[in-house]
Amino acid sequence: MNRIFTLVLCFMLVKSAAQSYEPQVYLGGNHLLVRKGNAASVIEQQSKGFSNNPLAQYTYNTTAAAIFDKDDKIVLASNGEKIFDSDGIIPNGDNINGFYYGDCVMSEYPEDKSKILLLTVGKEGLYKTVITANKGKFTVSNEKNILIFKGIANTITSSTHGNGVDKWIIVHGLSDDKLHVFLFSKNALEEKGAFESNIVKKTSNGSIKLKFSPDGKKLVAMARESRMFVYDFDTGSGLMSHKNDFALAKTYDFDFSANGEWLYVSTFDSESAVYSMSINDGSQSKKVMTLGNYVFAHLQLEENGQIIINTPEFVAAISNAGTEKEQVLQPLIRKATDQKYHIGLSKSPISSSAQNVGVSKSDYMPNSFSPNNDGLNDDFGIIVEKFSKSKKLIEYNLKILSRAGKIVFSTDSIYDRWDGKFSNEELSSDVYLWILTYKTTEGKTINENGEVIILR
Repeated sequence: MNRIFTLVLCFMLVKSAAQSYEPQVYLGGNHLLVRKGNAASVIEQQSKGFSNNPLAQYTYNTTAAAIFDKDDKIVLASNGEKIFDSDGIIPNGDNINGFYYGDCVMSEYPEDKSKILLLTVGKEGLYKTVITANKGKFTVSNEKNILIFKGIANTITSSTHGNGVDKWIIVHGLSDDKLHVFLFSKNALEEKGAFESNIVKKTSNGSIKLKFSPDGKKLVAMARESRMFVYDFDTGSGLMSHKNDFALAKTYDFDFSANGEWLYVSTFDSESAVYSMSINDGSQSKKVMTLGNYVFAHLQLEENGQIIINTPEFVAAISNAGTEKEQVLQPLIRKATDQKYHIGLSKSPISSSAQNVGVSKSDYMPNSFSPNNDGLNDDFGIIVEKFSKSKKLIEYNLKILSRAGKIVFSTDSIYDRWDGKFSNEELSSDVYLWILTYKTTEGKTINENGEVIILR
């Protein structure tokens, strides 16, 4: 069995009374982060064979939903496209309709531990796949890639029902701008209601991030770079109501204080920082920590009340968040300067590999550019002269995708470059996913992926 699956957590993870999240795994470089319930723990894995184990192979540089055993060991995981255990892809566990950089939720069936539900967000909507467990062996059933709702955006989150057994699944519909509430109980998964969100109406932003408060009674939606939306949520009935929304520019990620009364928000701009504010209306806002120039910081509430701050260069924390004893602890982990990929603490697409600006996956694919027409680094694409296989290509394709999974650029020519626009409109400063597929004269098809940051 692979070493990753037998790691002992460096912090004990405690399931809260109202568990708001299904377990998630975040990988990158020599770090593994495991989140179960509202808790996050960082593990530094020094094994040279890290990239060869199945968990790293299928989730490297991305996120995965996971199932744990009673000893908090990972026994099953999915990256949205594959389902695997410690031995690799399980039977019928490939070709799952989801995105390996997108959201997915995995949960045991209430009152039936022999079945596991996987929900993924694909091109057409929300898909259901059922996994059966028998004597420690997992198999995908004939219920695979069942489309249960069309038109869902890339955002999905879950919370425990007030009865402590069933689950609430919340998804945001980009086309109808509604928050759709599903109840997962016993063997049933059914929609219980749809509530107007006004997120797209007020922001015209399809890049949404959803999170529940620690007690599951508040749901917050963050429209990146523009606005925060707060909803009251009844954990017994699944009913919700819009409480408030407020403007907040250049937002990147957020999480709650342990008491659920404060939001901590990271920003991405020329002076990136972490701010705290009242969840009710965004008032009493203050800068808690300065991060630097265009720094991506993912935030995650830990079970001991600390908020972990994960950046490309270090992992820090805020202790006693939301209280008068608040204190910034930096750094908990200083990341190696030559480490290109790092853990992420966010469930948003393209979330778990925030890199240092100027550091790239390879010497032929930059990870940032500034389309400001100054003649320097104005566009993005493969650096042909540094690509050793450029004269051996039979096929070539480069795609660029937004956080919402929309293809904003595609080319079959190695010489084409992306100018940072979509439909002649300038796209905002953000991180975008690139997918490179090519076939050489040796007949081998190669797939590579990474992120590129637009700096404006």
